[in-house]
Amino acid sequence: MARFSSQKIDTPYDHQNKAKPKIPIYGDGCQIRDWLSVYDHIDGIMKIIYKGKIGATYNIGGASSEGQNIQIVRKICDLMDDFGIKHPDNIKNTDLIEFVHDRPGHDKRYAIDSSRIKNELNWTAKIDINEGLKDTVRWYLDNENWWQEILKTKSALNRQGNLR
Repeated sequence: MARFSSQKIDTPYDHQNKAKPKIPIYGDGCQIRDWLSVYDHIDGIMKIIYKGKIGATYNIGGASSEGQNIQIVRKICDLMDDFGIKHPDNIKNTDLIEFVHDRPGHDKRYAIDSSRIKNELNWTAKIDINEGLKDTVRWYLDNENWWQEILKTKSALNRQGNLR
C-alpha cells in the first residue's frame, strides 16, 4: 500500500532476534488516511504523465479507501494470522499493539480530493484496500531475503526522513 512508502511495513518478527515486543501506534490510532495500492499510485502517475495538463496539480487518492491507522494495523495483524505468522510466545498479533504518545500537531485526517484526476483523466483506483494489503503482506513474505538485508544496516529500524 502506498502509505508504506514513507513508513516501511514492519511486522513484529522482522527483527534479527525475531521478537519485537510491540507495534507502536501514535495516539489513539484514529488518524484517518487515504490508503492506496502502490500499483494504483503508479497507474495514476502514468496517467498524469501521458494525459495530464502541463502545470496542473492532480491528487491521487482512493476515494473510498479512507481508514483509520489502527484499522489498517489490525487488518495487517489479521493477515499475519491468516498467513501463519505467529509470535514466538504464541501471543496474538493484535495483542502486540501498543499506543504511544502522539506527536504534537498530528493531523487527525489527511483528506484527499482526487476529483480532478477522476473527472479530467478518467482515473480511479482499481485495487480494493483489503486485496492490496493482502498482496503487500504476501510480497514481504515472498521477499524475505530483500528486507533481511536491509535489517542488517545500522539505520534500518530508525524512522527515515527526519531532519535532525
